Amino acid sequence: AKSYISSLQTSAKLLEELDYSNIKSLNIEEKIEHIYINYIEKLKDIVDSDNLKKLIIERTKTLLSGNIEDRKLAQALLGKIEDGIHIEMHKITKSAEEAIKNHEYEKAAKKYDTASKMALEIYEDKLAKTLEEKAINTRQLPNIIKEREEVALKARNSLKNDDFHTAYSLYRKAADLSEKLMDFEKSEEYSLKSRALSEFHKIDKKYKHND
Repeated sequence: AKSYISSLQTSAKLLEELDYSNIKSLNIEEKIEHIYINYIEKLKDIVDSDNLKKLIIERTKTLLSGNIEDRKLAQALLGKIEDGIHIEMHKITKSAEEAIKNHEYEKAAKKYDTASKMALEIYEDKLAKTLEEKAINTRQLPNIIKEREEVALKARNSLKNDDFHTAYSLYRKAADLSEKLMDFEKSEEYSLKSRALSEFHKIDKKYKHND
């Protein structure tokens, strides 16, 4: 049993040296794809200038069949299209994405705030809420990045001390934080480490119990 535990500990430590870039996991890939589609592509599609224009036009069609106040509102919305509000919103959100890539989180958040207010101008309340939440999440990014670094460091230290249970729990947390950051490569890496260490913990517990 002791020799087995020694091999187990060596194997666990090798997790830190593995190249995860080429490791494929169907469940993780599906999860990452789900996150990407729901959090990135969905917003990009909605804030696309052509899609925004269609949304506004559809709303005006409904309003034009209403009372006098509704028809006035429809005319105001058509005026927003003529002023190019849909194009401006698209430019602002694209600029916010670039700011995030450059780690300019407050700048990006302010742009999302601006786009959110513009969405209210065209009475797209759900879109305004989505953009507002995007601004809030963007402002939280620096803290999430710092927390992930601290959690990953604690996980590595736990692994060095053969504390598999704590290590796999911390790597799971690091994976969750990576998802929030849309850092899919790290999310996959930490998820795989967490899964492997979960199994190591079960075996380690079994053989320690036998001792």
